[in-house]
Amino acid sequence: MNKRSDSLFNLIKSLNKSEKGYFLKHWKKEVGEDSQYMRLFSLIDSEKEYDEAIVIKFFKKEFPVSQFHVSKNYLYNKILKNLFLFNSGSPLFIVTENILSFNNLFEKGLYKEAYNILLKTKILAAKYELYSQLIQLIKLHKKFVLKFMKDDISETLNQLSLEDQGTMKLIINISGYRKLYDEIYVMIKLEGSIRNTEVRNKYLKIIKNPLIKDEKKALTYESRILYCLILFIYYQAE
Repeated sequence: MNKRSDSLFNLIKSLNKSEKGYFLKHWKKEVGEDSQYMRLFSLIDSEKEYDEAIVIKFFKKEFPVSQFHVSKNYLYNKILKNLFLFNSGSPLFIVTENILSFNNLFEKGLYKEAYNILLKTKILAAKYELYSQLIQLIKLHKKFVLKFMKDDISETLNQLSLEDQGTMKLIINISGYRKLYDEIYVMIKLEGSIRNTEVRNKYLKIIKNPLIKDEKKALTYESRILYCLILFIYYQAE
């Protein structure tokens, strides 16, 4: 079976029902329901395994064999673009877009508008625990203060430094729980259930970690989820 260049197949198969519906709805408006690209999408979507020879044979009149890779790339990029638009309302997308907007407004000298976006975006990033982006926003906030505040800025900079340190503490906290989760996940895959003292000791090394012994050490929503997952895997192994 010819499975050459199955990236398009993998992308189409990865789409959930909502993503697929969004793509088909918008593409029908753009190219029409009877477009060869719509039919290519539908054919690949209907296949359980990708066989490029069959697809090429089916579309040989519409997509010349020598240019078939170009047609696939075109459809692939269109799907990616629609996924981008589909997720445009997510907090991560909004925060990322607002950071770009801040930089654009700042460069154009629209400082008041830039500052307003910055403050709103910091609140949004903190609310949804987008701490990597929040670190970037704090850095931009410091940049703004250093450039425009004419009064004594030491207190403001100190407050921003505390925000930075607090955010880094949360990032480190999440990272610690991710590490423990990765370790116990790999362990249950490799070792399975606890069947002897050696395996039990490997599990206990994780469970006795201070982050697991005290639930209050999970400082974020993600950390608390990971904490619960780690214990769930451990009890499954017992």
